[in-house]
Amino acid sequence: MLAVSGLEVGYAGRSALNGVDLEVGDAETVAVLGPNGAGKTTLARAITGVVRPRAGSIIFDGARLDQLSPKAIVRAGVVGVPQGRRIFAGLTVLDNLRVGASTRGRRAAADVDWALGLFPGLRDQAYRPAGALPAGEQQVLALARALVSRPKLLVVDEISAGVSPALAVQLFDVLRGLSLAGTGLLIIDQFVNLALGLADRAIVIENGRVSLSSEPARLASADVSWQSTHPGGGDASAKRTKGAPE
Repeated sequence: MLAVSGLEVGYAGRSALNGVDLEVGDAETVAVLGPNGAGKTTLARAITGVVRPRAGSIIFDGARLDQLSPKAIVRAGVVGVPQGRRIFAGLTVLDNLRVGASTRGRRAAADVDWALGLFPGLRDQAYRPAGALPAGEQQVLALARALVSRPKLLVVDEISAGVSPALAVQLFDVLRGLSLAGTGLLIIDQFVNLALGLADRAIVIENGRVSLSSEPARLASADVSWQSTHPGGGDASAKRTKGAPE
């Protein structure tokens, strides 16, 4: 479904990615791991169109993405949940979701209602300014806003950052449900037990390059200095969540 080949990205003369190759198959979940500053977030930003690569290609469902705008990439079916949430703080929760559903046409209202059903806490605060939500609920909103566009591939960057252990596990339960319903996932997370508990395959990025591609179970048992174990425990699956309707 996604094929990244020879991807190079730089900032102000400094290389962030140096020839990264990556594939995500249909309905596959791939975890991207590595130390801070390795280039993981840059990879997510390049795939979702936030930054332009200086070399290489990003192909999704047979079409080039690397020269498209972020909006066109969303329309193609690739949507990101960025690090740091990036919600529209001055808009209500409901309006944030409506923005996320803007590519859905006549289905937008139904998709917003579906997302609110996944996260009842958001429905209860639908008319509250998003910036007034606690940090954890803002992260929930960022995920819900991405989901209302009904992505074929969801690129998730550090979704467990700044939330409670219990909420992090709940968010990964939702991701598991999406995977079971056929959505491809590219997950970047510093808490490797959560990411590997969901992944079909995992890669490690170090110094802007892919240093390892492995089965999740082998990486879970590896002893590397940058690994962090989420206090939610070793099992990210907990329970399976119903996926999105067609």
